[in-house]
Amino acid sequence: MYKNFFLLFIHGFIISLCAQDLPIGQFKEYLPYNTFNWVAQDKENIYAATNQSILVVDKRDSSREKWSKLNGLSEVGIQMIYSDQNDRLFIAYTNSNIDIVKDYKVYNIRDILNKQITGSKVINNICAYGDLAYFSCDFGVVIIDLKTYLVKDTWVTIKQNEPYKAHFLTIHNDKFYLATDKGIFSISTAASNPADFMKWTLESKLSRSSYKLLCSYQDKLFAVREGIGSVRDSLFVYEDSMWSYRVMNNFYRNFEVRNGKMLVCDYDHVKVFTGNTYTWYNWLQTNKSGVCATFDEKMNIWVADDVAGLIHINTANKNFDVISAEGPVNSYAYSLCFADGILAVVPGIRGSAIGPDQTYPAVSVLKDNKWWRRNDFKPYQRVNGLNSIAINPKNKDEIYVASWRGGLFKMNIVTDTLIPYNHYNSPLKTDRVDSAIFVSGLAIDKNNNLWMANTASTDLVKILNLETNVWYSVNIGFPNAYAEHILIDSRDYKWVTLPQQNRLVVLKGGPGNIEISKYGVDLTSQANVAGNRTTCIAEDREGRIWVGCDQGIKVIYDAASVFNSTVYAKNILLEQVIGDTSYVQNLLESEYITCIAVDAANRKWIGTRSAGAFLVSPTGTEELLHFTTHNSPLFSNQINDIKINPENGEVFIATERGLISYKGTATTGKENYKEVLVYPNPVHEGYTGPIAVKGLMEDSFCKITDAAGNLIWQGYAYGGQLIWNGKDFYGNRPATGVYFIMASSKNGKEKKVAKLLFIQ
Repeated sequence: MYKNFFLLFIHGFIISLCAQDLPIGQFKEYLPYNTFNWVAQDKENIYAATNQSILVVDKRDSSREKWSKLNGLSEVGIQMIYSDQNDRLFIAYTNSNIDIVKDYKVYNIRDILNKQITGSKVINNICAYGDLAYFSCDFGVVIIDLKTYLVKDTWVTIKQNEPYKAHFLTIHNDKFYLATDKGIFSISTAASNPADFMKWTLESKLSRSSYKLLCSYQDKLFAVREGIGSVRDSLFVYEDSMWSYRVMNNFYRNFEVRNGKMLVCDYDHVKVFTGNTYTWYNWLQTNKSGVCATFDEKMNIWVADDVAGLIHINTANKNFDVISAEGPVNSYAYSLCFADGILAVVPGIRGSAIGPDQTYPAVSVLKDNKWWRRNDFKPYQRVNGLNSIAINPKNKDEIYVASWRGGLFKMNIVTDTLIPYNHYNSPLKTDRVDSAIFVSGLAIDKNNNLWMANTASTDLVKILNLETNVWYSVNIGFPNAYAEHILIDSRDYKWVTLPQQNRLVVLKGGPGNIEISKYGVDLTSQANVAGNRTTCIAEDREGRIWVGCDQGIKVIYDAASVFNSTVYAKNILLEQVIGDTSYVQNLLESEYITCIAVDAANRKWIGTRSAGAFLVSPTGTEELLHFTTHNSPLFSNQINDIKINPENGEVFIATERGLISYKGTATTGKENYKEVLVYPNPVHEGYTGPIAVKGLMEDSFCKITDAAGNLIWQGYAYGGQLIWNGKDFYGNRPATGVYFIMASSKNGKEKKVAKLLFIQ
């Protein structure tokens, strides 16, 4: 068993809820903390879990912390959490990995994850008795010794070659009771070999149905038979050696017993039983969905609600509070837009088809360190597959969102208004019999025209002038084809991708004066790897067009000539040497490219469907960084989108399991040297991180000298920021003293000198 433990409570190790400038080379998570699936508690904290993270609420002062893979948890994808009477917090993940948190130390147990078995290893429930923890899994029950964190025993639930899924284990009157997908079984806790499932007895008075919950309370055993579809759960009670059916058709979520009381959580209420009588506790009247509830030591109730948030119910007066933290609506980050300090994200799941798989619609906007969220699109129908976002440059509160079935939506994050555009009130059309309006590829030109792709219509491109609200339609040929992306480049050319045809169509001009290139783009004849589909498109800082494909990347080097002649896309060739043999390989030729973003230093951030994110040099011939789930806090190797804040270099990475960012080194160059800042300054002893000089003119050349004028180091800025590792040419840390950083512009006309105090 692999065991790893570390302190979560070290200063700076937990992500603060306060907004702070992210250090260069560090990651930051943007996960949801407003809806929860599980709740647990110990003597100090309440733990509310989402699919990817945990919100920790301190009982003493209500302060909050965020736990995720970024700062201590082993995985993303939380299956469930549970706490025992010894203040251990158990975290089971969807891949069957396990974390146990005790006194802010995390013990990772990978035995179930690494177990070589056929079939599912999903952990369905956790319970602890003394120093043993029982994990009910699809293949049986795994028992872990909590003194050693080693597996003590495994009970495989197979009888006469028939497998049973273990859903829930409990102890009642000196017997183990196990709820499975085919009935409830029991055995004495004193049995010599409970691992032999043939010795377990089927509770024959109950049907061989799927049971999901068990609870022992005051000499009674409660069992919940799982409902199917619209049929609600059924409750059975074992008392005086007999099973009886209780007519209480509800959606039972969980049971808990504490201090002689039993808590029963349903989706819209909680009941607390004292003997045979109960008290009913409610919270919001609408927009709620309780998933799990627990008592604290004061017998107040905490409910994890996957719509409303974390609910704290005061049992004395029945008042409630709703607790959450800043974050997006959910963790399914599909498409991003960043403009003038504002980040917008829509959820989605990337499949093999054009556009995102159908997911519940939601929009999240981060502005001034506050999230605006909307997931209510009623009464509009077919609002799913949100896939592209555009922020009005002349009204930053106005957001446009494309729907892959529902048309176009205009939102205002201040007035919280929503206006739909479809075939009733716009030229957006469809030739489909189900009237679905497919819109994608939003882009706004310098004249404040919103360009969009309108798939499955005769005119594949539509334009909306955001100032006059006048619409235009453009026929680019290929009627009823799929159009996915629109790129407006620095020349004001519009590049439209037709993924199924593996083509690009290029336009220039605006409404009433549009020219379509008659020459076009040849994506195959001069490419070593042709590929079958264009997947994304970007322009770099030299005007070259980078095209992502299902097999690597191609570059159009002479994009400016597209209206004068046919332009060709070429693969980027990499020379590889193994021993005495050299050969040429195409850049990422075996990877499905999902997105390309260009930073201020003209380097390319490349997202893939299964290999994580890459940073390559401006020409693409050198790999600078490669982030995966194994070597970084990245939540998934499936990257859906990447956007960059050019002012501070923060790289936002949308994955299928959440939004995360990385503080890059490149920033936009300034027009002059009036805002030059060196940080950290002074550099204290013990600091080994990067030293940055920001506010430089683009690609400045910088020299660092000591007080005597001796050259210590020199290099070029990444866009408007110089990064120095704090060492001289020989890899040594300079002596204590004042150092001078001399910057000059590319043409040598502008110069600046900054000072840095270095402490050895």
